[in-house]
Amino acid sequence: MRGRRQDTLRRVNRLLLAAQQEKQVRVRDGDAASDRTVYPSGTMMYCPHRPSVQQQKFLDCQAREVLYGGACAGGKTDALLMDALDGVMHPKYSALILRRSFQRLSKPGSIMNRLAEWLSKYPEVLFNRTDHTFTFPSGAVITFGYLDSLDDRLQYQSAEYQFIGFDELTEFNLPSSEYNPYLFMLSRLRKTDDITIRLKMRSATNPGGPGHTWVKNRFITPACEDALESGLHDTIYVGSNDEEVKDEIRAFIPAKLEDNVALEAEEYKRNLEELPPIVRARLLHGDWTVQEDSLFDPKDFRYYTTRGNDYLTLNMKHPYRTAIDGCRRFGVLDTAGTTPSEIKRGTDNSCWSALGIFDYDATENLLYLVHVWRNRERFNELCSSITRKSQAFGCSCVYIEKAHFGDAVHDVMQRDGSVRTELLSRMKMPKGFQETDPAKVKRATAAFKRLDKGLLFFPESASWLHDYTSELMSWTGDPNEEADQIDITSYACMLVEKAIPVTMSLGAASGQGMFDDLVPQFLDQPIMETGPQVFDTVFGGDHNIGFN
Repeated sequence: MRGRRQDTLRRVNRLLLAAQQEKQVRVRDGDAASDRTVYPSGTMMYCPHRPSVQQQKFLDCQAREVLYGGACAGGKTDALLMDALDGVMHPKYSALILRRSFQRLSKPGSIMNRLAEWLSKYPEVLFNRTDHTFTFPSGAVITFGYLDSLDDRLQYQSAEYQFIGFDELTEFNLPSSEYNPYLFMLSRLRKTDDITIRLKMRSATNPGGPGHTWVKNRFITPACEDALESGLHDTIYVGSNDEEVKDEIRAFIPAKLEDNVALEAEEYKRNLEELPPIVRARLLHGDWTVQEDSLFDPKDFRYYTTRGNDYLTLNMKHPYRTAIDGCRRFGVLDTAGTTPSEIKRGTDNSCWSALGIFDYDATENLLYLVHVWRNRERFNELCSSITRKSQAFGCSCVYIEKAHFGDAVHDVMQRDGSVRTELLSRMKMPKGFQETDPAKVKRATAAFKRLDKGLLFFPESASWLHDYTSELMSWTGDPNEEADQIDITSYACMLVEKAIPVTMSLGAASGQGMFDDLVPQFLDQPIMETGPQVFDTVFGGDHNIGFN
């Protein structure tokens, strides 16, 4: 009986909404009057609960870009879904909700599965599992997608949306360049004249993550920080409080744990209290101002430019001038943290592989970073890309980390024979470190020292440079942080500083040439204690360069 009453109520609601859709109103646009249909909101129809006070502020906000950010479990994801549902009664409405990877999108309890649960009571709403799209009786659609690499953008290149939502915005890589996925998607936010709903760019996120700094700079101004510190819990407009221009600027709406009335707040607080102080401040209090200290100091970054056939270091009292032809060029590859079978099956799309190209001047003990390539590719594509890049830059050898599927890449490239490769296995412990210290921090010791001494140089400008230095500047040594570009730099510095005891098959015929002019007399010396000359002990052949 109860089920029949609910079905009847839903049918009545749909009839009432359909009647409202037919209602015509007159709107005046300048001197010309035109008939336009005003459609009711779909939020009340399809959302199973009423919005909280803060969620309602999010729904009512007139700014084009709105960030709902702060404490964990503050109801941000639900607010994003509510706002996306707002326009589904319009037949031409198209909404897109993005996560950084499909794995994040499809996990149990994810935003896509939550909407599916909400809409399970409405069989007239169709869900296409192939393209992850919900189609409503009006013809409106809400699509879920992922966006991280440049290739991911191709699926949105010619699309247009009236609503674009980023769930967990700070998880995205957000450089201050044309490669920023958020700025790219702003160009997809558009409509034709016959669509009477507002354009909305909406985001929900916690503080922290790879995109924290960029998001903070865009939405959390010093005025916002002052307001949050004073306890203001209202909508904070970025740039102006003029009522007439609010639809043209950005807005930030703070989220607090207490905003989620459905949550058992006290128990959840007790769980969050177990977290490290910085993470706890961000997730429990929504604190955007607390910031970890990066292990890399930007003041140590030094740069070079190219003058003819030479490298010329910049902003130094006594600059170096290095002949490019006199350098030894090599590559370092850090493969993605997935197994070859997972890559081949396409079951993981979230990990990066990174290749760094370096030039080493043994005379002055100078290391120049020439190029960084970084992408997520399937196994065979990765091998092809590494071969092409290495040949294009004239690398005599590529050193591959013996981790993840590095062995498999090495084997394939050895059989191909076009590029010489060596394996870098686990590192030996630098002095002063304990066995419990994070491995990436141990490896980075060589990079810290080389930067501190002014012996590592980055190009003055490059398309990849911002992403590279951003990773360095935001890295705190946390094992969950992305550090693939840091790893390739660390390995390169260890190579040239003889941080690597080498085990090799002497007399192997393959790969003669790059470092076959020196004798391996330094191989047993302790890590980090010998000079750059030991880099030249690496011979041709099928070597296994070990970090024991």
